[in-house]
Amino acid sequence: MAVEGKSLRWYTKLAYGLGHFYNDLCAAMWFTYLLIFYDKALQFSGVTAGAVMLAGQLADGVATPLVGILCDMKFNNRFIIRYGRRKMWHAVGTVIVAFGFPFTFNQCIGCSNMSETKQAIYFCSFATVHSVGWTFVQIAHLALIPDLTSDKKQRTELISIR
Repeated sequence: MAVEGKSLRWYTKLAYGLGHFYNDLCAAMWFTYLLIFYDKALQFSGVTAGAVMLAGQLADGVATPLVGILCDMKFNNRFIIRYGRRKMWHAVGTVIVAFGFPFTFNQCIGCSNMSETKQAIYFCSFATVHSVGWTFVQIAHLALIPDLTSDKKQRTELISIR
């Protein structure tokens, strides 16, 4: 719960900003390099490259409200209560992104000689995994702001730091 009238320390702000750094790096690669990578490096058609991106974006769109509901749920688990429900979902999302993201930007492991359609299914599955993990991190990180402070100015500062 947010502490009323108490200013956040500089290291709390720094830690909050760093909590979204990996997600931002992944998003930068996703939105700027994904289509180029599939087109130029893997020699996929534009339709296939677009389908992989669309699969990830659809997964993100479906997961966003569900993750929002999960982030707001209260749990009776001692670990979750001690660690914090927002931070728990943030950690879960970070692990999912760390697992799914490298496979999105790599050769199809074990199927690089298969048809483009089969490779697209492989990449769509990892794009979906990555996007759901990304959503967990994004939503949990944003939901953490009201838990850190109730001051509008500090909330705005935290949003600008991230």
